[in-house]
Amino acid sequence: MDVASNYKQFIRLLTAMILASAVLINLTSCSEDVETPVDPLVGQYKFVSAILTTDPIPDVPGLDAGSDVSDIIGGALFGVVTCTNSANTAIELKSTNELYFICIGESVEEKGGTWSSNSTETEFTLNFSSPPFVQPFSLLLTDVVFDGTTLTGYAGNLILPASLVPNAPPGAPIVTFSVDLTFAKQ
Repeated sequence: MDVASNYKQFIRLLTAMILASAVLINLTSCSEDVETPVDPLVGQYKFVSAILTTDPIPDVPGLDAGSDVSDIIGGALFGVVTCTNSANTAIELKSTNELYFICIGESVEEKGGTWSSNSTETEFTLNFSSPPFVQPFSLLLTDVVFDGTTLTGYAGNLILPASLVPNAPPGAPIVTFSVDLTFAKQ
């Protein structure tokens, strides 16, 4: 073999290696990134209703099992954000598991804590932070049903300061509610 044929073989080998490298680089750079699925609970929700499932503790005149306490619960939970139109008041569950109080269509946003759900999405927890609340607390919803537009669940032992509950017995520091809550995804 002479120098010329060795040189030609070397050039062919080098060319093949360069082409192979270019193909590999092209294949790896064109691969699609695998996106992690977004939890279906992520989104904006308006509070719809709170219905007592048992009598409050202590007894509050006019409030019995089956009573609609949406104004009381809604005021306690959403009173931390002031919207130009109160109908725009909502919570936003972010994919980072952060919870925000928002005004839909307005530029109002107040970080309110975090949220989580179990793997079967039958339990849902809202962890409210301080601020905006006087002290942090958690709201556990069980028997959760989410149909893509409506989220419902049971909240037992929801404790509110008696000052937020009309007709609360004098001297009672707190009132405990067990309620069925409903939120509508926007």
